[in-house]
Amino acid sequence: ARNEEDSIYKIIETCMGSNYPSEMECIAVDDGSTDKTYEEMQRASKFFGEKLVKAVTLGVNKGKREAMSEGIYLTKNEIIVFVDSDSFLEKNALKQLVHHFVHEKVGAVSGNTKVANRKTNILTKMQSIRYAVSYDIFKVCESHFGAVTCCPGCFSAYRREAILPILPNWRNQMFMGTRSTFGDDRSLTNFVLRNWDVEYCQSAKAETIVPDKYSKFLKQQLRWKKSWIREGSVAASFIWKKHPIASLSFYTNLILPTLGPIVVGTVIYRTIFLLSYLV
Repeated sequence: ARNEEDSIYKIIETCMGSNYPSEMECIAVDDGSTDKTYEEMQRASKFFGEKLVKAVTLGVNKGKREAMSEGIYLTKNEIIVFVDSDSFLEKNALKQLVHHFVHEKVGAVSGNTKVANRKTNILTKMQSIRYAVSYDIFKVCESHFGAVTCCPGCFSAYRREAILPILPNWRNQMFMGTRSTFGDDRSLTNFVLRNWDVEYCQSAKAETIVPDKYSKFLKQQLRWKKSWIREGSVAASFIWKKHPIASLSFYTNLILPTLGPIVVGTVIYRTIFLLSYLV
């Protein structure tokens, strides 16, 4: 988390209140916050006990990948679950999510995240529909073939054995001469998907807060689209090794948006031509 003093304690409290029947620990990483985020983490650690909740600070803002990496290296259990600083888990979510790892080939599992503030305005309502399509249509289909292409950072789990070997490469990933500092979730999924199955758990439910202003929404989408282009090209180099239907679906989904500008340009051109003709 970074500068999330108003919500971080509640998020930790939600995680620790999970109906999970086995050993569990929570590692809260502060990415150089300038508010009282770290103090709130320490308060949670004091309340639940330092053995159950560990509060860690990077001191300065290093970015999400650095924060996640620090948290991963501090873990000791077999399954690592990531929860964003604006996401809240249902009580049975962890239990449902971890259940998928009984299959030895599964390296990662995406949870089912809905929009918490969907009733705020028309923008959040539209995002709520988009989330439903992304999870309950796309991820359901991909999961059937063990080829989910993105385990979102808001709520997903990884097998420790699957991510420790690739952690240095993921942490220092470069693309076209530039260090990759966003799209951490899609990138980590790609690293795991090369050698493991990645699934989706529809019954592991969580809620996340989405942007309610267009300026924040557009900035978020710009980051997401950049990472989609980067990681789409990366996945394209190995996804053909997966099930043929999953591969065909992926390449189709990659090509069609790429053709979008051509379609739009053609429509605009024809519209202008038609208007000129009518005039």
